[in-house]
Amino acid sequence: GIDVLHILAYKGMSVFHGKGNETNLSAQLWIAGRYLESFSLLIAPLFVGRRLNTGFVFVGYTAMVAFLVGSIFAGVFPECFIEGKGLTTFKKTSEYVISFILVAAVFLLLRKQKEFDRSVLRLLIASIVMTMTSELAFTFYIHAYGFSNLVGHFLKIISYYLIYKAIIETGLIKPYNLLFRNLKQREKALRNERDFAESLLNTAQVIVLVLDNRGRIIYFNPYMEEVSGYRLDDMRGSDWLDVFLPQQYQTDGRELFLKAISGVQI
Repeated sequence: GIDVLHILAYKGMSVFHGKGNETNLSAQLWIAGRYLESFSLLIAPLFVGRRLNTGFVFVGYTAMVAFLVGSIFAGVFPECFIEGKGLTTFKKTSEYVISFILVAAVFLLLRKQKEFDRSVLRLLIASIVMTMTSELAFTFYIHAYGFSNLVGHFLKIISYYLIYKAIIETGLIKPYNLLFRNLKQREKALRNERDFAESLLNTAQVIVLVLDNRGRIIYFNPYMEEVSGYRLDDMRGSDWLDVFLPQQYQTDGRELFLKAISGVQI
């Protein structure tokens, strides 16, 4: 929205004609939009994996845009361009500050790189780099129609296109890439957990015994084999009570077992 106002503020658009220094107005809107964009890119990685309250975000951004635009048209926002002199110190300093914020955004993205598809991450970083280069180009121009200004806007178009490729195309047109990536990550995590659990079962010096709801042996660990003298392959499917309990305890044992699996506290 701020970028649209930035476009309309140019003198040749004749939308805000009579407002005074249209070049300054356009530059102010540009800086306001870039601050909003850079801070958004900076905080976005912090919300990866978290549920976002979209209503709160929408209201927050609406309020921020209203504040920035209102301060500009009310004459409170610092001047960015003075006719005959060029860019103000505030404008140039802001471009460098924005570039620094964008560098920090790249750093945070790289810290969260495991959460991103590799191609998406590359596109996002390339977009931010294009934005930084665009900001630096806007520190050189003397008037609003100079070559540096032109280059900055072309770089901004490229930056937006890369954002489109990373988020819109990948997230909406090719969502299965992200879906299968998430599935593969979960499958890998489950496999690692299974391998870890199996390593514990195979090395722990305790008896681990798994029965079905009829008391038949499904699994016991190597330590159980060592203590009992039975091999799992020979005993799988056998009735635990019949094999391992003396006959005089089998009736009571089976009753206790049935109560245990029915959820009755013993």
